[in-house]
Amino acid sequence: MTRLQRALVVLGAGTVVLLFVESILAIWVASQAPAQEKGTLFGHFIIPGLWAVISNVWLWLEANDKPIFVIFAIGLVALAAWLLRFARELSAASRDIRAAQRIESPFLIPELNSVAEEDVRGRRRPVAVYSLRNNGRSPAIVRRVQDAIVIAEHLPEDYEEIWLGETLRSRPAQYIAIGPAHLQGAPEQAGMRFRCAVKDEDIGRSGKRYLVARFEFEDLLGTSYVQGFSMQLPTVGAPMQHVISGDTVYNYRRGLAGAAS
Repeated sequence: MTRLQRALVVLGAGTVVLLFVESILAIWVASQAPAQEKGTLFGHFIIPGLWAVISNVWLWLEANDKPIFVIFAIGLVALAAWLLRFARELSAASRDIRAAQRIESPFLIPELNSVAEEDVRGRRRPVAVYSLRNNGRSPAIVRRVQDAIVIAEHLPEDYEEIWLGETLRSRPAQYIAIGPAHLQGAPEQAGMRFRCAVKDEDIGRSGKRYLVARFEFEDLLGTSYVQGFSMQLPTVGAPMQHVISGDTVYNYRRGLAGAAS
């Protein structure tokens, strides 16, 4: 039984006992008093007593209005000081929560795993396999992924030109959980692998090849981030090298609303 339930039981039992006693006393008072004074215990004692107390309190308030205003003002000042202290404590707690969130949040690092070729109707098409490795302390939930292989001498200055008008939000929603790397065992088992192939219309085109990707993910508190990266791909059979390209235009991490994180 909870405290509230016990309090309700005690209140109910007390009310029943009070009514019972009042009834007995009312019967006794009615039998002893003259006919013109007959009435209940509440009518004779309790109600007049309460009215007298209220009247006396009101008269005291009227006679001591200035000291009461001073006391009331002091109470308001004390309440304002307490509210200010409480607001500061809430602000400090909020800062601590944000700091802990940044420390404990997931930190995804892209890694190039391999570059190979596959046969497409008699033509050889390059395929890049990359992974997202979580070097943070808490899991990341990847919601959307968008990637492309660009063949050109240099990346376009306009980042959106890569996606040909397709937005990240238009990609189908997913639920890919990537746990912290230190909990995944062997390094080759850590992270989540993705596959990106050259578009059919770009097969056979000469030039440098760039893997460009962006993805949306969430932390355990539901905060969403958008992260992008770009790397120049080595030729097929060459050693894997993580060559960042595109500067901060292509390599970034920020909040979903656009605020830097």
